[in-house]
Amino acid sequence: VYTGHNLSIGKTVTGSGGDTKKLFTFKVAMKDENNMPINSDFSYVGSSVSQVAEPEDGVLQLDENGEGFVRLSHGQTITFMGITDMVYYEITEIEANQNKYKTTIFGEANSVLTSDTDVNFINKYTQDEEEDEKEEPEGPKEPTDPPVVTPPTKPPVKPPVTPEQPKPEEGEE
Repeated sequence: VYTGHNLSIGKTVTGSGGDTKKLFTFKVAMKDENNMPINSDFSYVGSSVSQVAEPEDGVLQLDENGEGFVRLSHGQTITFMGITDMVYYEITEIEANQNKYKTTIFGEANSVLTSDTDVNFINKYTQDEEEDEKEEPEGPKEPTDPPVVTPPTKPPVKPPVTPEQPKPEEGEE
């Protein structure tokens, strides 16, 4: 008997000084196999890690754009059950990479549902103010993406000509 697939969204806060009581907002968007927004209600069940309050079971109401919002804090998970095959979903953390948190996503946050799927958002709190001041794109693969500067291995194409420096030979570029 086909019962559909489960889609779980989890939240973890790490790092010294991270606020484990803070609620983070997630936008959940769903479209059908014809790329049309799903304007429907989806029931979910809350769960949590030990010593963390479970989020209440509830219903996510998707609007005419196929979008709805849920809030989770550290250690909490919600699971939507019985979602049909080939539903396109996209889960976005609204506060990702803000307020000294670096967000990493484990699992497919933007895909077509073909099996039970877990998507976990990890926010690592960092007190490094320099990192917080940089505007980085959402979900960087590395903690920081500084430009790589390497010394040139050959002189520039048009170096300044000085008496001490002969003009470079023209040739391979």
